[in-house]
Amino acid sequence: MRSGIKNFIPMRKNRFRLSENYLFCILLLLVFAVGFYSFIKKPNKSSNIENRSLSQFQHMTWTAFLDGSFQDNFENALSDQFPKSEVIRANYGSLVKNMPDFGIGNLVCQDHYLGVSENFTVFDCEDYLIRKPGAPSNGQLSILNSNIKKFNRVNDLIETYYYIINTPETYDFENAERITDYAEILSEKMTGNYKIASLKYDGYEQYKQYFYKNDHHWNHNGSYQGFLDIAKMLGIKNPAKPVGTFTNHESYFGGSSAKTVLKFDGWDEFIVYKFDIPEHTTKVERIERAYNHIDDFIEHNYEYTDLYAFYANVYGGSRGEVYFDFHQPEKPNLLMVVDSFSNPIKELIAQYFNKTYAVDLRHYQKNIGEPFAFEKYINNNKIDKVLFIASSRHFLLEGATTRGLEL
Repeated sequence: MRSGIKNFIPMRKNRFRLSENYLFCILLLLVFAVGFYSFIKKPNKSSNIENRSLSQFQHMTWTAFLDGSFQDNFENALSDQFPKSEVIRANYGSLVKNMPDFGIGNLVCQDHYLGVSENFTVFDCEDYLIRKPGAPSNGQLSILNSNIKKFNRVNDLIETYYYIINTPETYDFENAERITDYAEILSEKMTGNYKIASLKYDGYEQYKQYFYKNDHHWNHNGSYQGFLDIAKMLGIKNPAKPVGTFTNHESYFGGSSAKTVLKFDGWDEFIVYKFDIPEHTTKVERIERAYNHIDDFIEHNYEYTDLYAFYANVYGGSRGEVYFDFHQPEKPNLLMVVDSFSNPIKELIAQYFNKTYAVDLRHYQKNIGEPFAFEKYINNNKIDKVLFIASSRHFLLEGATTRGLEL
């Protein structure tokens, strides 16, 4: 009997270890299968929950591999394209938001940048989530130079204006100095008939006046300052002034940065300016309808949840094409090439023109159903002026502000 027991016990241990090995192999295969599926499936272009464009897998080149941009892109794209990543982030974020805050971060608080994730940080231990400051890589500068060549061809063809929103990675708040001034770089390298301006801020305190705590976009103050800068650049006299400021105090704004890093404390109030806009016709991607929902927000005509995307839903979101007709044939027609920073001010600018076409080159071909061809577009729509509005980050991306601009 003892001999039987002695022989039986090691057999049970071996079976248990074998089961562990099987389980480990199954989990390993599962992780590999999910990762492989995220690589080969049709990529998602944007995140509705996080209100941002998602990273896409790019072809490897030796230049991108050597400067590290290919590896960075692959890591970001794998994370963004992971199946159900939006749902996982949203559910985890809600869980984190409802957990008690023990203030552990305050124990290490000093007047410097404190990392939150690989790409995001906070400064002075406040609750403003910002991208880490840093100069552009050689790969990014190469793309910028390629984009500038396309801009110069546009400048030679038509009267062109550029407005750059300097996002926080361009500024070192700790040393109170600007790392990169993209308006200056473009001014040194661009030729032809153009004007350029940018959103500037001197230091962290002014930055906080212009941007949300937990979203990469500018707030009502920042977007209005951008409108005033653009109006001055375009020669617009007596630019519109707000007739009211509105917020719903029970509706707290969880922005894209917070959702990206799963940090759900320190939420913003979402504030909008109200303007008296003249009667006009609006088409969104060739369908006649209103673009923004500012009046619905003011009247609280929406269903609030913790994950409600205020910036996208209230201001109209990023669309392939938005058309405004203010029926003023004596005034010029305008083409705006934009990213999501333009959402609060498209209509404000359009009221000073006859017909305005706001095109987001990231979404135009997919949503309109045809490739964007710049020269054909300005000829067909009798465009007199072109205005680029984009964050400094998008001037560094291939195609974000230049897709289809080849002449």
